[in-house]
Amino acid sequence: MQSDVTYLGRIIKVDSSSVEVEISEDIPSSSPIINGKVYKLGQIGTFVKVVAGNILTFGLVESVSNTPSNINSDTVVNKGSRYLSVQLIGEKVGNKKFEKGIGLFDLQGAKYIARYIDGSFMAQYPFSILLKSKCTSDKQNLIMTDFMDRLGVFLEEQVIDLSGGRNIIDITQTISTFENSRSEDNIVTLQANFLLKYRKDD
Repeated sequence: MQSDVTYLGRIIKVDSSSVEVEISEDIPSSSPIINGKVYKLGQIGTFVKVVAGNILTFGLVESVSNTPSNINSDTVVNKGSRYLSVQLIGEKVGNKKFEKGIGLFDLQGAKYIARYIDGSFMAQYPFSILLKSKCTSDKQNLIMTDFMDRLGVFLEEQVIDLSGGRNIIDITQTISTFENSRSEDNIVTLQANFLLKYRKDD
């Protein structure tokens, strides 16, 4: 695992729905290039994947520091190290789907925008993406909201192939990220709405 090109570091603390990671000293740069793409280590709001057997746990970077969160008189701190606090948002077990955290829901189903004599048509498909996670501070809420906004920008830039001869024209975020619900134990659900437009040629 440590030889993997995406290896980030080791977990030094686990606390309910968050973990603390010490970035490996073997990483030569704070912005390594992996498969031609630059990754900024420790950028707040970025994804972290934790591998434990056949369980993949996903989280978002919440904060970055040059010292661990728990320091006592016996702690030897490597001043050259960096430490990430990661808020966990969900997990995937084996070949199963992502089970917690983010959900995709259609709002009304597809509707025609235009229909042509040759049988082709244009349609639009409204949908929403929901992110569910424990949130106990305004800072965590901002990180989650920032992630959803980044996800919206990411989707708008993607080239996605649909089955059945349908070609996507564009994907746009129609409503800014908002808080859908909050439970008594501070489980927050954030929602962002999108509109997908596509064309189907006969």
